[in-house]
Amino acid sequence: YHSSEIEHKKDMITILNGILVSLITVYGGVFIFLLKEDIDRRYLFLIPALSTPLFFIVLIAKLKSSNKEKIEADHNRYEQFRRECEAEREHLGLKAFFDTTYPNTDIYWKEPSGKTRQGRGYLKTIKIIKIYSNILIGITICLTVI
Repeated sequence: YHSSEIEHKKDMITILNGILVSLITVYGGVFIFLLKEDIDRRYLFLIPALSTPLFFIVLIAKLKSSNKEKIEADHNRYEQFRRECEAEREHLGLKAFFDTTYPNTDIYWKEPSGKTRQGRGYLKTIKIIKIYSNILIGITICLTVI
């Protein structure tokens, strides 16, 4: 599960990096286009000025939302597997066997230390993607204002 989460985070960061490069490219093109002397800028700039940031903001927000849903779905699925394993161990009488045979080892499944199974990695992954997405939305807004 952990390696799957790491790979998903890497893929999402790669996608967001691609969006950042696209932002720079698109806005660079728009700025060069608007700096030309022979263009009537009264209404022409409204099209890219309104559509470009809207497109990028919607895209980034959708990616951020779907990423969070994917990570939470993976986490919930693995939590279900954990509960099933725990129930099978209890039903087959293996819990008592492992507790008495291997009392001080990591061979068997340890009970969670807190009320939640959501470790720091799970929450940090969501937070990293959320922060990076929000930074890209901020960059989009700043480039639009400029």
